Amino acid sequence: MRTPLSPLGLVALLACHGGDTAGTTAGTTPIEELPLTEGFPAFYGAPPKNVLMISVDTYRKDYMSRYGEPTGMTAFMDQIAQEGVALDSHHSCSDWTFPSVVCVANGRANIEAGFIPQLSKEHRMPVPDGVTMATTLASEGYYNILITSNSWLSAGFNTNQGFAYSERPAGAGARGIYQAGRDELLRAMTRGAADRWFMHLHVKEPHVPYAPPDDYIASALSELEEIEYDITESPSHYEMTTAWASLTKDEQELVKQHLLVRYAGEMAYLDDLLAGIWIDLTNHDLLDDTLVVFWSDHGEQFWEHGYQTHAYGLNREENDAIAMFWANNIQARAWDGPTNHTDIAPTILDVLDIDAPEEMTGYAVGQAPEDRALLGMTAARIGPLQSVMRDGMKMIYEWSTGEKTLYDRNNDYDELVDIYDSSDPTVLEFWAILEPQMEALQELLPYYTPIDPGP
Repeated sequence: MRTPLSPLGLVALLACHGGDTAGTTAGTTPIEELPLTEGFPAFYGAPPKNVLMISVDTYRKDYMSRYGEPTGMTAFMDQIAQEGVALDSHHSCSDWTFPSVVCVANGRANIEAGFIPQLSKEHRMPVPDGVTMATTLASEGYYNILITSNSWLSAGFNTNQGFAYSERPAGAGARGIYQAGRDELLRAMTRGAADRWFMHLHVKEPHVPYAPPDDYIASALSELEEIEYDITESPSHYEMTTAWASLTKDEQELVKQHLLVRYAGEMAYLDDLLAGIWIDLTNHDLLDDTLVVFWSDHGEQFWEHGYQTHAYGLNREENDAIAMFWANNIQARAWDGPTNHTDIAPTILDVLDIDAPEEMTGYAVGQAPEDRALLGMTAARIGPLQSVMRDGMKMIYEWSTGEKTLYDRNNDYDELVDIYDSSDPTVLEFWAILEPQMEALQELLPYYTPIDPGP
């Protein structure tokens, strides 16, 4: 596996390419000597006016070195977190792309929006006429660009609302996604159409199949025996997950090791791609006066709770997420209060000094009540699941089986020890929060029947 690009190495590389990551304004005044804005995030001098949002598909949080064991594997993303504002206790609102993207766009939970994304090609996001982040920015004169190879973010599912230009280059990787967006942005600037701009790039390198360049995995794979499944192709990868239960324990462990090596290689490869994109952004002066927002739509499971890939459950490997804000004049800081995807749009609009639509019920970072509970919801491969989390405690309810679990993430981060007790005060408190959510979801999904609801 290649040696990851270190933070210092990236800074040196940027300098060699003529980049200037931070430190001065117009080459004269040190950033830190400018007045600091009020609020959070805070900026030295004026807040940025443009927004570059990069969402990463299937980016498992604990595979980012800041949050897990593979030290040095994500040097670029770790540097962004260190230089910017990292939301260290951030969670997705779901466990797959469509619902996660929708709740970010709407700035509110999908139950509140009355739209529950399904794994169905006919299930399209309704057009709410002006309540997404993109439509709000468009009404303020922003030129909005959306580029991705993922069909969930497209006109086919109405998730391109508010974007003046959207493109879905089939099969494009992160570099191709970025180049398509950059080229359109530069064209728009040339014709005077992008005085203020918002560009959303959605990349999916870590997604199935895990097939990074050989340099990222050859050494680690050489230490493993071969397996009969070609997990570099989506059909055979999913065939393997179907056959998993019929494999012996030794066969399962070997397949899992192959998957983990390949997934880690994807993460390292993506990190290098993003570092290269950063250099190009710098060389085109596109990081000046720009708020950069990174977030992941969901994670990935490797049988920690009985499945592989995602869209199964709301445990931490699928539901924990990353979110980071960066600008060359941002005050670096970590935020450890609980946040989720509904907070991303309100935070961006707050930075831009644009009033969030009243439909957005998420909170700008730092403005949520202290006793806030984070809610999760999915209705995908195994039917509806809902979760409640507060003060490090997390309860999950699975509709199709009636299974109820409670985890103390303060002492059991991996959520492996179920401590559910129907008489536990925390359980009773969480059910009081969950039951109205369950009733609202039942109205939206009348063809599902919740089994044994309540404590």
